[in-house]
Amino acid sequence: MKRSIRIGGHRTSLALEGPMWDALEDVGRREKITVSALCTWIERIKGEESSLTSAIRVFLLEYALAAATDDGHSAAGHGRLAQEIKHHRRASVKGAGGKA
Repeated sequence: MKRSIRIGGHRTSLALEGPMWDALEDVGRREKITVSALCTWIERIKGEESSLTSAIRVFLLEYALAAATDDGHSAAGHGRLAQEIKHHRRASVKGAGGKA
């Protein structure tokens, strides 16, 4: 999804997935800054070898990981992924007539 955004006083177009835009807006709300200000900051700190969209994705991952705690994971229902995968496999096998 492309959006036009102002970075460092210049308008530019960024293509990110919808959930990435949602995450940027969430971070901006939590940090009390605009998405534009957040992207301008990420642009300033990113390495020269990195594209802005890549730097934004890495920033969002690092931001989420820094906030992740065992209590937070438990409250979010994490820790059940292996069980979900196993359940999904069983349902897929049943749907395929019992064949893997």
